[in-house]
Amino acid sequence: MKYLSIIALFSLLSCEQRPETLPYKDFTDKAINLAVDGRDYEFIELPDLYDGPARRIPAAPEDHLILVSRLQDRGFKVTKQQESNMQLSGKRILSVTLVKDDCECEVQKTYFFTQNISEYLVSEKIRCTKANR
Repeated sequence: MKYLSIIALFSLLSCEQRPETLPYKDFTDKAINLAVDGRDYEFIELPDLYDGPARRIPAAPEDHLILVSRLQDRGFKVTKQQESNMQLSGKRILSVTLVKDDCECEVQKTYFFTQNISEYLVSEKIRCTKANR
């Protein structure tokens, strides 16, 4: 009975029920499942998501975020998108909020300026919380 209660509690607290979670295709999917199922308000950063440095920073509508695409494949809808340029700290951040049922996920793509004026290191991170509705 104790184990049944723990399983029921975990099912109620997770954003997405296990049957709807996509199978583990790769590390990226595992990280998304961890964020969606765990909802611990902490970002999970994937610094090696891209093969190498970017040669340019595309405009926000053209920018492709891998984690956003994967969440959209799971039925999440984009509700908000914003862009921040932080010249002094040497980075540009594109932030996208997505929602599905009672789960809200924030994905941030960060371009870090390097010493080479035509190269930018790129990273994405994700965190999910219970949606405020």
